[in-house]
Amino acid sequence: MNRQAKGIIAQIEQAIVDELQEALPTLKVDAWPDNMARYQLLHNKGAVLVSYRSRSAVDGGFCQNERSLSFGVTVVSRNLRQRDAHQGIYDTLEEIDAVLSAFIPPVDGCSDALEFERDSFVGEDSGIWTYTAIFKINVVFEV
Repeated sequence: MNRQAKGIIAQIEQAIVDELQEALPTLKVDAWPDNMARYQLLHNKGAVLVSYRSRSAVDGGFCQNERSLSFGVTVVSRNLRQRDAHQGIYDTLEEIDAVLSAFIPPVDGCSDALEFERDSFVGEDSGIWTYTAIFKINVVFEV
C-alpha cells in the first residue's frame, strides 16, 4: 500500500475541517474527538465535528481502485432555530450543505466535490441539539 492510500481518509477529513472552519467562523469546528463519551459542548454557540464513516466499492466505477468514502458532519447546538441573533442548527445544516457540496478536497485521488447524502436528527439532551449530515466522495486509490 502506498503513502496516498494510507493517509487519504485523514487528509480528506482534515480538508473538510479546514473548509468548514473558514466557512463557519462563529462555531467550533474540529475532527471527531477520540473519546466522545467525555465530550462536552463548551462553545457558547455550538460545534461542528467531522468524522470518517465508511468506505465501499463503486459499482461500475472509473477503475478497480475507486472507492466511495462517507464522512459525517455532526452539528451540536444550543439553538434549534434562529434566536436572539444566534444561528440555529437548521441554518447551520443548510450552510454546511452549500459549502461542502461545492468543495473538492485538495487531496490526490479526489476530482469531484463532496456529495450530500442525507442529514438526520441524533438527539436532544438538556437543550443541546444534535444532527448529523452525511457526505460521500468517490476517490481513486493509487496502487
